[in-house]
Amino acid sequence: MPTRPRSAPTLLLLAAAGAAAAADDFGLQFHGFVSQGYLLSEHDNYLGQTEGPGTLNFNEFAINATASPIDRLRIGLQIFARSVGQYGNDDLEIDWAYADYRLTNNLGVTVGRIKIPHGLYNETRDLDMTRTEVFLPMSVYSTRLRDVYLAVNGGEVYGTLSAKTLGNFDGVFYIGGQTIKNDSAVAKDVENGGAVTTVDSINLQRMMGGS
Repeated sequence: MPTRPRSAPTLLLLAAAGAAAAADDFGLQFHGFVSQGYLLSEHDNYLGQTEGPGTLNFNEFAINATASPIDRLRIGLQIFARSVGQYGNDDLEIDWAYADYRLTNNLGVTVGRIKIPHGLYNETRDLDMTRTEVFLPMSVYSTRLRDVYLAVNGGEVYGTLSAKTLGNFDGVFYIGGQTIKNDSAVAKDVENGGAVTTVDSINLQRMMGGS
């Protein structure tokens, strides 16, 4: 006897079950965040036209995904957009995208667009729970220069060294570069500073550091 074609609900259920199984097998996870704020200042503008009546151009949102397709390998990607005063304009961009491989339990390498260990909060600055203030100290975590300080296109080596009774020491060394677009917050900041009238692009050939 010929079989009846499967109905649309049945196919959707099968597809959902397959996606759930793949998510379970590969450790696939999706997360995201949305925030909306209001900026108001007196006697001076801060990051934009923030004197009365203030501005609602103070928002950010992102969606990210991580997975572990094979043992010891972890991959991830985050799409991010923000508008902070005159910076951002809610343009979508790749915030970070990496492949992380654990060579041993105490040594690993990461390649891609990787967050850099700048200050105490740079690698977790998107997590509001890691801090109490709305703005992190601008001298270290400049909102205007987020494009430069957040991540580099390159790689890093990280590891943990046991010091026995003294505990463990964690270390990381990274190297990479960046190409800053002409519509980025950094380009606008350079133009507003008066050094040049128009920025076509900014190429940072090499950035390196560690912690």
